[in-house]
Amino acid sequence: MKAFLAAVAVAFGIALAPSAALAEAPRLIVVATTPSMGVIARTVGGDRVDVQVLVAPDRDAHTLNARPSMIAHLRRADLVLAVGAQLEEGWLPAALDAAANPRLRKGQPGYFAAAEPLHLRPTRFDPALGGHVHGEGNPHLNLSPPRMITVAHAFADRLAALAPESAPAFEAAAAAFEDALRSRLPALRARFGAPLRLVAHHEEFDYFAEWLPVELVGFVEEKPGVPPGPAHLARLIEQQRGQVGTIVLANYQPQAPARRVADELGWPLHALALEPATADAESYFALIEHWVDSLAQ
Repeated sequence: MKAFLAAVAVAFGIALAPSAALAEAPRLIVVATTPSMGVIARTVGGDRVDVQVLVAPDRDAHTLNARPSMIAHLRRADLVLAVGAQLEEGWLPAALDAAANPRLRKGQPGYFAAAEPLHLRPTRFDPALGGHVHGEGNPHLNLSPPRMITVAHAFADRLAALAPESAPAFEAAAAAFEDALRSRLPALRARFGAPLRLVAHHEEFDYFAEWLPVELVGFVEEKPGVPPGPAHLARLIEQQRGQVGTIVLANYQPQAPARRVADELGWPLHALALEPATADAESYFALIEHWVDSLAQ
């Protein structure tokens, strides 16, 4: 982490030292919807941005309502950094409409969705089932460090469009974030032996298969966002009986259905945080290490 912070500091020092005017440039006000998006904003923007995060780390971003405090932050923002792919569809459009900030309209430089530069994994749920179905793909991209790297570079480009004088510093910070993440991933993967079979409560953990030796083999939910019925749980238990695996769910999701499956199969159950505790790179690094600590046992 020291090397990462040093690299960012050097990058910003080189970019800003030649001109006192640059150092005195007003900071961009960035509103990030989730802590992971706050990580991107703060890490890439450095001291050229002020960042406000709308969603607490222990809340489900699917299920919020637009609040006056959100609207107030959006009204004064230069840029909103959303996850996109319909993750915030239940509240962000309403909050943006109420804020009436023309800088943040879709299609304007002040609106950035992290999902836009990515090809998201398709949702595995049939839209006919209802619940949380994302036609634009699985929006839980923060569970994939490689995708967070892509987002960091794309966000650096967007910040550069708003503050061209700091473009080299933004890209250097994104590159330092990439180096810090990539240097951690091989050791984290190496802590697993054979590929791990996962049954997840919801579909967000599908992204683990992109960077960890895991296989997602089933869901506690039958309909996304809807409590599962006894018949579905019974089928799931019979499908996995005799296998070895792990049950995972987000720490804000109801544990009783997953606990029933875990107890019947004799599998461990892990309720994992999906968002870093604070919106900074070190907290995100700690989060991915926590995931591996929980699963690679």
